[in-house]
Amino acid sequence: MNATAQQALSRIPNTRSDIKDLPGGSAILCGRPPQIQFKDLETVLNIGLSYNLLPLACRIEYIQATDCTVLAMIIVDVQKKDLACPDGKHAQTGTAKVFGRVRREKIVLDVFEGTLSAMSPGGLRESPAGDFLQFTMAVPLFPGTYGLEIATKDSEKGNVGTFYRTITVP
Repeated sequence: MNATAQQALSRIPNTRSDIKDLPGGSAILCGRPPQIQFKDLETVLNIGLSYNLLPLACRIEYIQATDCTVLAMIIVDVQKKDLACPDGKHAQTGTAKVFGRVRREKIVLDVFEGTLSAMSPGGLRESPAGDFLQFTMAVPLFPGTYGLEIATKDSEKGNVGTFYRTITVP
């Protein structure tokens, strides 16, 4: 199991007191809301703008974590050629911000954010072809239907791309 999956497993509640029940049989974790770094991307999602100036692809893979919890591995792909380079040449040093959230019944259950960089392999990896960057995030969810919202922004040009999808967790 990779580090992203282990980090997500550590966020699964261990006791019933960590969970708040909602109408409709869903539940959320209690606690402080996450501190948002990319407020501009959060605003894009709050308003519901739909941009495709920075194209992105997203896929979701599911891993059964416990009897009642599933890890949704959210993988965001951005092509290197769509990122602007600070010196205007080849996009080998371009960066992009990624902000996403998972909702259920208009309640935000999880927020994730990160930076894609063509130079640093931190929490992301290059594809085998090397022509796009991947951002991977594991989110623990209960079975049900959720809304997934993702926004990306090129740090140099300011181009924004958005992605909205309804996902059904088995």
